[in-house]
Amino acid sequence: MEVLKALLVEDNPDHAELMRIYLERENIASDVVGSGGECLERAGDGYDVILLDYSLPDIDGLEVLRRLKGKGVDLPVVVITGHGDEQVAVEAMKGGAYDYVVKSGMYFLAVPEVARRAVEAHRTSKRLEEELIQAQRREAIVQTAIAVNHEINNPLGVILGNAELLLSQLKDADEGVVRKLRIIEEQCIKIKEITQKLANLTDPVLTEYLKGREKMLDIHRSK
Repeated sequence: MEVLKALLVEDNPDHAELMRIYLERENIASDVVGSGGECLERAGDGYDVILLDYSLPDIDGLEVLRRLKGKGVDLPVVVITGHGDEQVAVEAMKGGAYDYVVKSGMYFLAVPEVARRAVEAHRTSKRLEEELIQAQRREAIVQTAIAVNHEINNPLGVILGNAELLLSQLKDADEGVVRKLRIIEEQCIKIKEITQKLANLTDPVLTEYLKGREKMLDIHRSK
């Protein structure tokens, strides 16, 4: 089982120690802080999940969530509330928390499972977000390729047409002139083949262009 790292925000030392023990049993290492301010200071220290008690001595869980979001902290948060604070916990979820656990009975037994679910859901969300971004980028490349094909083909057709017309009219012209026209014709045909690949592009492949700083479309590997 993968070892996760949690930031446990709990001002009650007894509750914090109990949760720390049960988290450790489920391969979740935890650092404990006792205030919202400390949570905000430590949130960027490489944690997988934040376990946030709602009632804290300085600021409440809703305000911590708001400030975490303002700082751009991208971590799943599980809010832990006292019995009777369920509506507050729901508000916290609306504010960005993944889930909540109510402090009643053996609540600390549920915390590790909810924490792992939060991490997995967050990772899945990030993966899907990245896949969507990649899909949008591919679509943008394809649309750009189609536009480039259209814009190049119009003047290219004129160049190629004139080259072929001159070749048909200058059969007895200087050999050097004819050879240059043939070169123009051949290169125009090559460009046309490339633009045709662009027009049919569905699966673009990018390759390094400027030593890791920029990438370019690899026409010959793309489909």
